[in-house]
Amino acid sequence: MYTFELCRQYQIGLKKASLEEVLPLFAPDAVVVTPLSGTLGVQAFHEKLFRNTRESIVKLHNVFEAMTQTPAVALQLHHTWVLRDGTTIGFDCVSIFDFTAQRDRFTRLTLVYDTAGIRRGLSERQIVELGLA
Repeated sequence: MYTFELCRQYQIGLKKASLEEVLPLFAPDAVVVTPLSGTLGVQAFHEKLFRNTRESIVKLHNVFEAMTQTPAVALQLHHTWVLRDGTTIGFDCVSIFDFTAQRDRFTRLTLVYDTAGIRRGLSERQIVELGLA
């Protein structure tokens, strides 16, 4: 499968908040790394994300492919995160997808973004409730 198509499938599953669509895209021992949550297993990360999200709107700006032997794709995105309580936070993000050697599943997803803007958009209560404290 073409690596960008796998990334698009992930974005579709993310928009639907569908564990059933997202989890099979990852290798069994894959992890998600983010500035706010640290390193989590794929299921734990997505359960937490989906539990706290009303809507996720992603606008793709650019796609970059690795120039190394390890297959990877980076997506430059603008993300609009609507929390369950209606709070809306917009931020720019780069999602880096590392793939298996067969390029058929993700081994790691690394999200790169500035946490300052996100934290400014949240109350102290929300930061605690989201587990970001």
